[in-house]
Amino acid sequence: MTACRDVLYVARAAEQHAGKQLSPADYARALVDSVMGSDAVGFFVEAMTLTRRRQDLAPLVERTVERLHAEGLRAYAAEMAAHGWHSRFDPETSARRFWTIAIGVTLEGQAMGRSPDDLAAEMLRLLGPQADAPPAAARLTVVKTGNSAPDSLSADKEKPQ
Repeated sequence: MTACRDVLYVARAAEQHAGKQLSPADYARALVDSVMGSDAVGFFVEAMTLTRRRQDLAPLVERTVERLHAEGLRAYAAEMAAHGWHSRFDPETSARRFWTIAIGVTLEGQAMGRSPDDLAAEMLRLLGPQADAPPAAARLTVVKTGNSAPDSLSADKEKPQ
């Protein structure tokens, strides 16, 4: 079914576009804009609902959903590791949340006649922050007793996990 193939192509293109981003917020926005800016998720939602009448399509839709989650997990975990970002959820939960929200927002948005920009804004609102960048280097001050001036040292703070 074309809708299944197309949503997988859009997912891959979104991952490639988002992979060029330098912050977690920009990464999420790039993913959302790429996915919501395409009709592929909408057509896939239609294919999903069609399986109620066409049970022969259900295995293809199910495999597509599983692949969206698996490829999303792979891509998200790789980006977290490559950038040193700290995910607020485990990568599997993040990937599943992303596609579940994308499908739900698309379904509701189509029913209400919302624009792709409105869908993207709603999706970003529902996703919320997904990850944090590593903390920037902090300035530590070593205080000496007596009349001498303090020395400054640069050190990285580690965020508790």
